[in-house]
Amino acid sequence: MKFTLAAAIFGWGIGLSVCGADAGDLLVSSRFSNNVLRYDRQSGAFKGVFASGNGLANPNGIAYGPDGNLYVGLGDTGRIMKFQGQTGAYLGNFVNSNVAGFSGCRGMVFGPDGHLYVAGANINSVLRFDGANGAFKDVFASGNGMVGTVGLTFASNGDLYVGAALSNAAYRFNSSGQFIRTYGGGSLSNVTGVLLDSQNRLITAYSVSNRIQRYNLNGTTAGSFGVTGFLNTPIGMILDPDGNLLVGSFGTDSVLKYNATTGAFIGTLISSGSGGLDGTHNFAFVQVPGPSPIATALFAGLGTFSRRRRVSCQ
Repeated sequence: MKFTLAAAIFGWGIGLSVCGADAGDLLVSSRFSNNVLRYDRQSGAFKGVFASGNGLANPNGIAYGPDGNLYVGLGDTGRIMKFQGQTGAYLGNFVNSNVAGFSGCRGMVFGPDGHLYVAGANINSVLRFDGANGAFKDVFASGNGMVGTVGLTFASNGDLYVGAALSNAAYRFNSSGQFIRTYGGGSLSNVTGVLLDSQNRLITAYSVSNRIQRYNLNGTTAGSFGVTGFLNTPIGMILDPDGNLLVGSFGTDSVLKYNATTGAFIGTLISSGSGGLDGTHNFAFVQVPGPSPIATALFAGLGTFSRRRRVSCQ
């Protein structure tokens, strides 16, 4: 049974883009079915359960690490699990439960420094863990009225953007964790997902207002979209390799597609409940291993190696 919106707010996490790898199938963390599901990123066809079992319950944040493996944060305990990046085989715990006082992982992202940043909503902070061994390093960002941290995304200059649901705003911190500014507020409620588009504008998901709002980095608004009868409690967002915006509709257990530039609604990518999807949360694209250094050098020498299309790192 699904929780009410008020009870569920702290179980929300945000989908994050895969950087430095070709995009494969779309992975979706399914909160209430306690697994990570796999779909064709273009057709939305269900392709099976990618990760499950071994205590995986209430998955929220998911992110690929520099090692090419998938990391999954649990919303009820704060435990972060590690799965093989292409097969979904369980590789063990990366962070144990209730480390550093946080009891529920929300959004996650690996930063430019290679470390893992985690939104701990119950302590209203962003925590940083060693990207190699999962050891707790520090509280990277907190304060300034930030309450209910959920979504995380990095800019190319190292600034971190945080969606704070109970503050109804997004927060910006520099690469040292120093507060810069907020975005949003006003009549719109519950910022969950945050994402930077190809034009370096901040996209925010307002889960209670059922609105996708865009901001220029100076804080001025740059238009809203996603307001359709199909969008119900948007949480996770991700840009696909074609430049479209995929949005998780938590209230309808589906995934919707929009033109990221114009905001026009393209259609439903993953239909309600497909493959057992129950509580749409976060996204990642399956990483496709690149060619070996030897093969790359060989093809480059022959003049036949071409640059492969990559997902932008935000």
